[in-house]
Amino acid sequence: MMLVSTARPENAQGRSVFSRRSIITPLLTALLVAAGAAQAQQSLDWSLEPFAGNAVRLFGADSDFNNGVWVAGHSSLAESPYSFRNFIARWDGLEWVVTPVPQPAEAVDDRDHSLRSIAALGPDDAIAVGAHDKLDANVSVPQSMRWNGTDWQVLEVPDEIAGSGNGSGAFDDVARTGDTAWAVGSFVGAGPSGPDMPIARFFATRLDGDQWQAFVPPLYDGIQDQELARYFARTVAGASDDDVWIGGRVEQTGEGPDGPLLGHWNGSQWQWSDIWPLFDSGIADISDILALASDNVWAVGVETLVEGTTTRDVAVVLHWDGAQWSRVAVPDEPDRNVILHTVTARSASEIYAAGAAFPDDGPLEAYLLRYDGEDWATVPDVELADGSQFFAAAISPVGQLWLTGRANELSLPGLAQRAWLEGIILFRDSFGD
Repeated sequence: MMLVSTARPENAQGRSVFSRRSIITPLLTALLVAAGAAQAQQSLDWSLEPFAGNAVRLFGADSDFNNGVWVAGHSSLAESPYSFRNFIARWDGLEWVVTPVPQPAEAVDDRDHSLRSIAALGPDDAIAVGAHDKLDANVSVPQSMRWNGTDWQVLEVPDEIAGSGNGSGAFDDVARTGDTAWAVGSFVGAGPSGPDMPIARFFATRLDGDQWQAFVPPLYDGIQDQELARYFARTVAGASDDDVWIGGRVEQTGEGPDGPLLGHWNGSQWQWSDIWPLFDSGIADISDILALASDNVWAVGVETLVEGTTTRDVAVVLHWDGAQWSRVAVPDEPDRNVILHTVTARSASEIYAAGAAFPDDGPLEAYLLRYDGEDWATVPDVELADGSQFFAAAISPVGQLWLTGRANELSLPGLAQRAWLEGIILFRDSFGD
């Protein structure tokens, strides 16, 4: 099985540099965290709730424009734990409602069908995207579907990105941008030297009615050997339909550095931003983008620093002020590695970035940062089971912060974990504002 998003960069030690929606690991427990404004407390108050589905993994989340959130991912078959099916659920403010989801006609045992991202366009309108395996070939192809208020309907994928032969394609992210939606992904196919030297390319699509319109970004001109370059899209966000950012990374199999990519669509053409000077190494990835306004855009990810014979992963936060990208300081974690997968905001002065932290020889730990309008600081008391991390985030219409992720707590299969943070005021007091 060949899924585009499972091809993730690795640092010099072979440690995977995770993408927020590319981790499809057996025996993950679905994890949901909700932070709501209420009276201040000194720590998170954890509770457990039943969550429908078998071995549910959630990689996407978004507000539903009503009282809750959408979540999307996949669940495994009870009789075949390594066979996955599309999964979508909706929190309506009181309970979880699992919605029936179209499954690819090619769905068979030992095949992977997964939704990577979900975006609400209105109270009864949403888009979900991902990839599914083909029955007649060991490859995956992009898939998308739309909610009409009653059920999910499959959206046809353009021929340019549908995949053919031995190539694999996948949508990795979708986002509402003004009056429509954009989605991005990558396609892997045989390179000029054959299938043993594959290439990968970005693709971007804009929703026009119920049709996807392809807008293929140009190759990055900083690459020495484009024939061997592999482009991986991770994320898309936009302040309007004609002000759209895409992010990810490019890898070179020849000489020259790998590096993160941020590209912009201005309504008529794509242009790549020169962000490589903001990084100390050539091993980095942009995993999520938050566009609050045309002059206020945030991007998060990870950079792998080479320190002698060892490497260390550090959190990356970038900011666009309308003229240029700058790198923003975040808390230093000298004793552990940090990866940021997702970023969301209640306002321009209250932003959250989440992911995972881990020592060189220890398990993953869920990790959360908060921006108060001036500085980024670690949110205390996010203490989950070993092996936990956050993948995606959303702010509900009632102001709750929701995070989807995983808790490697095998004694709690099929449960969703909710934590009500009784302390938005405490956040502000503790960070000095």
